[in-house]
Amino acid sequence: MKVFLSHSGIRSSKVAELFKEWLPNVIQTVEPWMSDDIKKGKLWRQAITEALKETKIGVIFLTQTNLNAPWLLFEAGALSKTQDAIVGTFLLDNEPSDIAGPLADFQHTVFDKEDIQKLITTINEHLRIPNERPIEETRLNKIFEKYWVDFETKINEIKSLKEGSESIGRTKRKQEEILEELLDRVRKIEKSDDDEYTLFGLSKKGKQEDMLKEILDRIKHMDKSNYYPAFQF
Repeated sequence: MKVFLSHSGIRSSKVAELFKEWLPNVIQTVEPWMSDDIKKGKLWRQAITEALKETKIGVIFLTQTNLNAPWLLFEAGALSKTQDAIVGTFLLDNEPSDIAGPLADFQHTVFDKEDIQKLITTINEHLRIPNERPIEETRLNKIFEKYWVDFETKINEIKSLKEGSESIGRTKRKQEEILEELLDRVRKIEKSDDDEYTLFGLSKKGKQEDMLKEILDRIKHMDKSNYYPAFQF
């Protein structure tokens, strides 16, 4: 199963390269793919189109410095239109509440052991789509533990790097902006006729109460943190 890795910028590219090397150690049947894999002389748009046809998973690697990178936004847009594929982001030094615009619509994975393990579990379960056999959960967890420490160490090394002459610092979104975006998403759910429209990973069908509870919980906790961690969407 092909996993499309989208990246832009020095640290984003390094994390994507590391993930490409690391992922097959955990799930042997996956085939990570990056635009760097395009052979010399081949039309890049054609190569990406071909790769997307085989893609079932897309991971977009975000840092504080590439949130508006044109190439990354192009690949993210292409991934979002890929049939039967699931797409999410990998946040190196961001919080989900930092992400605005089109990228905010994706499910986010932060650099945290538990969250990354959930991402690996999702990728493994998605093997059923191309009629491949997922790894049994207990065995998958053992493999993950075996390779995690080395992955974590290398990610931390990349995280400490600087891009250009600027040091890396987190840009926090305003509380009002986050609330406006949340309200807009709720309105979209109310207007949508699609039972499978999702918010916070929850389906509209039969789960409106769960969504409302999630929204209320996030608003209640919003003032308790300078970073607004409750808003992970």
